[in-house]
Amino acid sequence: MKSRSGRPAEYTLDSPVQYLPGVGPSRAKLFEKLNLRTVRDVLYFFPRRYIDVSSIQEIASLQEGDRTTILGRMVAKSLQRTRRGLSILTLLVEDRTGRIECVWFNQPFRQKEFSRGDFLFLHGEVRRYQRLQFHPKEWNVVQGEALRAEDGTGGLIPIYPATQGLNHKAIRRVVRIALERTKSTIEETFPESMLRSRRFPGRRESIGQMHAPDNLEAQEKARRRLVYEEFLYLQLILAMRHRFRKARASGIAFHPVNDLVAALYRKLPFELTAAQKRVIREIFDDMASTAAMSRLIQGDVGSGKTIVSLFALLRAVENGFQGALMAPTEILADQHHRKLTALLHGVDVRVETLTGSLEVREKDRIRETIRSGEAKLIVGTHALIQDEVEFQRLGLVVVDEQHRFGVNQRVRLMEKGKNPDCLVMTATPIPRSLAL
Repeated sequence: MKSRSGRPAEYTLDSPVQYLPGVGPSRAKLFEKLNLRTVRDVLYFFPRRYIDVSSIQEIASLQEGDRTTILGRMVAKSLQRTRRGLSILTLLVEDRTGRIECVWFNQPFRQKEFSRGDFLFLHGEVRRYQRLQFHPKEWNVVQGEALRAEDGTGGLIPIYPATQGLNHKAIRRVVRIALERTKSTIEETFPESMLRSRRFPGRRESIGQMHAPDNLEAQEKARRRLVYEEFLYLQLILAMRHRFRKARASGIAFHPVNDLVAALYRKLPFELTAAQKRVIREIFDDMASTAAMSRLIQGDVGSGKTIVSLFALLRAVENGFQGALMAPTEILADQHHRKLTALLHGVDVRVETLTGSLEVREKDRIRETIRSGEAKLIVGTHALIQDEVEFQRLGLVVVDEQHRFGVNQRVRLMEKGKNPDCLVMTATPIPRSLAL
């Protein structure tokens, strides 16, 4: 269905933003600076904040030092230059209680943003230079929205991230058009039972309330629904990827030989905590499966992540494989090496460390022990992923503080084995860590 102008009366979410009324090819390039290329992008480009009209301060009540927001109509503007070349842009703004000068220094280009009769929201500081002046930090031309708000028929004005050549008013207008033209194309993704049980608004209503909320409570309900939807989809995608990976990737089944694991248990100078014992059992269960393990250990510094990973590494070694522990810095790698060496004193496991600062001859010696399989546990930094490093039989990869590594770096280390198990350790549970 098309309008008289030839444009479609309604749009799909994947329609290019340039076809929305008032955009066109040239303005579409400005929207692209904000990564807005489709109607969907526009609808999900939510305001960064809202101006609550109830917090607006009347001009007559302003005092020196106030940091506040005012709403008024621009009645005049002037641009002056001082003898020293300083430019001063002054807008005279009035509300029903009085007038005040709003001043910008050395920003003459901004005079094009304002026209006589515009309604302005201005947030800034009141200063005195012979008389009171308002020095805006943020501002917005609102016109119709401001009039409705001033009449008491609306309360929250959305403020969007903007870019040069594309102000908040233009963005709001395009968002409003996008909402109007997608009435029948924004489909509900949750069943009615879920909406009722969780007291969620519908998808279209939620998107609308994010852009033009009736009040802060309605906006928060809409935000909760959309955030829940985003996290739900993320978890479903991760679950599907995990299932697909397990179905396709044939990993190593590590059997409970217990020679080295039992030896470490016997010589530990301390008792493992209940949580450490539980996590070790879960890791051993994963390692016994033919599906390649991908597990995250999250715990504060000093919580014992390293000792847990050592038990996993020994399970791989006692099955005839090598284990690698990669740390982001040489200091941390050396700490791990000293700790593992001390804990394994008297246990027949050769531990080597490979870092970038070693001399060439020493690097060559360690690489040969890795290639031959003499080195069973190898601790290192990014040096482990260099092309010159070849493992004889890599079975388990442990990555410490993984958020400080790139995805490709972790993958390159794992590619030095045939679907080795992977154990990721972190004290910083950022979303990417949880996804891994």
